[in-house]
Amino acid sequence: MNKKEKNIYSAQSKNKQLDDMLASPVSKRFHFIGIGGISMSGLAMMLANMGCVISGSDISENSHTDKLKNMGFEISKGHNTLNITSHPEIDAVVYTAAIAVDNDEYTAAQELGLLLVDRATLLGAIMKQFSMTITVSGTHGKSTTTSMVSSIFLVADKDPTIHNGSNHSAIGGNIRIGNSDIFISEACEYKDSFLKFFPHIAIVLNVEIDHVDYFKSVSHYIESYKQFVSLVPDDGYVIACADDPNMHKVLEGQKCNIISYSVTNPTCNYYAADISYDESGYGSYTLFIDGLKQAHIKLSVPGLHNIQNSLASAAAAICGGCTIKDIVEGLLAFTGTDKRYELKGVKNGITVIDDYAHHPTEIRATISAAQNSSKGKIWCVFQPHTYTRLKEFEVDFANSLMAADGIIVAGVFAAREVKVPGVTPKNLYNRLLAAGKEAYYIEDFGEIALLLSEKVVSGDMIIILGAGDIVEVANIFLK
Repeated sequence: MNKKEKNIYSAQSKNKQLDDMLASPVSKRFHFIGIGGISMSGLAMMLANMGCVISGSDISENSHTDKLKNMGFEISKGHNTLNITSHPEIDAVVYTAAIAVDNDEYTAAQELGLLLVDRATLLGAIMKQFSMTITVSGTHGKSTTTSMVSSIFLVADKDPTIHNGSNHSAIGGNIRIGNSDIFISEACEYKDSFLKFFPHIAIVLNVEIDHVDYFKSVSHYIESYKQFVSLVPDDGYVIACADDPNMHKVLEGQKCNIISYSVTNPTCNYYAADISYDESGYGSYTLFIDGLKQAHIKLSVPGLHNIQNSLASAAAAICGGCTIKDIVEGLLAFTGTDKRYELKGVKNGITVIDDYAHHPTEIRATISAAQNSSKGKIWCVFQPHTYTRLKEFEVDFANSLMAADGIIVAGVFAAREVKVPGVTPKNLYNRLLAAGKEAYYIEDFGEIALLLSEKVVSGDMIIILGAGDIVEVANIFLK
C-alpha cells in the first residue's frame, strides 16, 4: 500500500468511526479546539441536541463561547494540554482549519490516539443524517443566500435544520434544529472543505478566485468547484448562475439536473424581469420560471446581487417542494443577516452600514446597492483582510473603491497569516490618491471615527467594509 492509498484508508476508517458515533450519539464526548468560531459553536450545539457531551476551548472569549457556557458546556479560554489529558473519556476531538498541527491540544489528542476530526468532515457526517441536503456555495453571498433559502422553508413550515455562517434573526442565531429530513447549510470552499459534504441540491452562486493563500490559480479554483458539483447524485440538482463567466466550465460533464438562473438572459430556467428599486434600494422584479410569468417578488434587502441570490433561493425552494406563495412570502420576510449590509445606526442624519465585503467584487456590489438609496456622499472605511488577499487584489481593490466619494484605508486584519514583506495598505492608499480620490490611510480606529465626524454630513452614508474587527469604527462613531 503506497502513501496515497494509506491516507485514503485512514480517512475512510476515521469517517466510519465518526459515522458510528453519530449513529449512537448519546453520551459520546466531543471536544472542540476553536469552539468560538461561528460554525464550530453551531456544530457543538447540534451534537449536544443529539445527546453528545460537549467541551471546548478557544484562544479568546466571544459571544459564541458565552452562549455555550450559558448552556452548561465546559469551555476553556486558551489551548492547554490539560483540556485533553484531564478528560480520558473524550471520544473525538474536532478542530478547525486554523488549528496548526503543533497546537498543544491537537498534539495531546494525537498522542493519546483519540479520533481527530476536522470541522468540514464533522459537518459532512451530520449531513448524512438527512435525506435532503441543500448546500449554498460560491465566492460571494453564501450566508445571505443560505438565510434566504431558510426563510422560504420556514414560511413553508418545512421545519428544516439549518447551519449558517452568519447570524439570522429568524432563527435566533446561526443554527436551527428541525425535525424534518431537510438540512440547509452554507458550503465553504476554503481548503476544499466542501468536498467533504453530501449535497442533494447544490447552489453555486459564483466562481471567482479567492482564498489565495490556498488556491493557486483560477483553474485550481474552478477544478475544486467541478469536484464539488460532481458530488450531487444523478437525481439531484445543481442551481447555477448563468451570469457568471466561469460557470460553464464548472458544469461541463455534470450528469445531474442543472437549473440555471439569470438577471440578463430570459432563456434561463429562472429569470428576473422588470427590475426596479425603492427608496431604500430594495429590489423588486417579475419572476419567470421556464419562460412563464409566476409572481411579483419584493425583497427587503438591497442590491442587484441580492436579486440574483433570491433567484437561486427560489429555485432551491421549488426543488425542495415549496410553493410560489412560500417564495413570495419568504423572500419578503428576509431582512438580512449580521454584517451583510447591516444597519448599525443613524447619527445626525448620517447612516452607518456594516458589511462583510472583503473581496473587490463584494465591495462593488455593496457600493452599488448603497447608490440606489443614498442621497448624499458615500464614505467607505476599508480594512484589508489577510496579506495574501491584499497582494493578489490590490489593483482591483483600488478600482472597486473608486465608486465611493471618500475612502479611508485601515491596517490589514491578518487573521490566520503573518505579515508579508512589501505588502502594505499604503500602496492601495497611494493608488487611490493618484487616481484623484479623497483618500486617507489611518490605522487607529479612534482616529478614523474622528475624521469621519469632521468630514461626513447629514444625508451621507458611511460603509464599514471588511471581515475583521473594523466594525469597531462604527461603534466608536455612533457613541
